[in-house]
Amino acid sequence: MKLYFLTGNRHKFEQVRNAMEKLGVEIEQIKVDKPEIQADTLEEVSRYAAEKVAAEQGKAVVVEDTGIFFEAFRNFPGVYAKFISHSLGYEGILKLLQGRKRGAYFKTVAAYAEPGKPAVLFSAETHGRISEEVYCQDADVMYYDRIFIPDGWNEPWCKKIAHEDYANHRKAAFVKLAEYLKKDKHK
Repeated sequence: MKLYFLTGNRHKFEQVRNAMEKLGVEIEQIKVDKPEIQADTLEEVSRYAAEKVAAEQGKAVVVEDTGIFFEAFRNFPGVYAKFISHSLGYEGILKLLQGRKRGAYFKTVAAYAEPGKPAVLFSAETHGRISEEVYCQDADVMYYDRIFIPDGWNEPWCKKIAHEDYANHRKAAFVKLAEYLKKDKHK
């Protein structure tokens, strides 16, 4: 079984490919511009993009959107996580959380769409907290991996990524998708 994954982010692609190959699903990356809409939820963003790209490409695709949510603020930064990281940087993010609750969670929504059909959504979360300092400045990791400490860990993801096949929200959402595809194939 082959799945076409729309992403330009090599970190996301590698994470998903590694997880899905173990489940017998081949992943091929497609690099087209991700259709973006102004929306308030990850579900809306991923659904729109998956349905549009599936129709344009004429094949089943999966698009994911991930956001980080700070407990101190309602639904923030959420779908604007990338914008906030570019706008505020680590210094601004850490200052924003100074003296506030540091609980946070990542949420991934993977949208699977076949041409002409509504997307099916799969989501998962990883809970933790935001550190008070930035780690792994020179590591080749995703932005928030330097400041996000998952529940049960004493250090941020960037300290473990190179050494472990760690569980996270993105992998969990794609495992749900793989299970759906396997069930759907046997109907």
